[in-house]
Amino acid sequence: MRVAALARIPEPDWRPGHRGIDLHAVVGAPVTAPAGGTVTFFGVVVDRPVVTVTHDDGRLSSLEPVEGTIATGTAVRAGDAIGVVAAGAGHCAPVVCVHWGVREDGRYVDPLDLLTGFGPVRLLPRERAASFRRRRRCAPRTRGAS
Repeated sequence: MRVAALARIPEPDWRPGHRGIDLHAVVGAPVTAPAGGTVTFFGVVVDRPVVTVTHDDGRLSSLEPVEGTIATGTAVRAGDAIGVVAAGAGHCAPVVCVHWGVREDGRYVDPLDLLTGFGPVRLLPRERAASFRRRRRCAPRTRGAS
């Protein structure tokens, strides 16, 4: 899956921004649950079909334009099919994309921060980074190591 547009979560949250990521897609392709939870909504919001999954940890994922293929209230696991990419001009036109937004405690967060291998990047000042690299190379062996 390729990212078409990254999140730009605004601070404060009422300002303009991009509250999620856009993923390149093909009309009719299956859309899967990003994590386990329950389908809590599918319907049209403004002019786009949307599916929302409330995850077991309380976060909400909304995906659009997605035509839901399972009933509201259905429990899903990560990777379970929840719908198909809908036809129609989305906000990525002329290309087709699926927008994935995640809310945590009512506020949007960057979905990439929740995926293994991504997450927030923490840059260290040069001096600390060099010290960190030296410590890792010279780390003492654990007992019993040969």
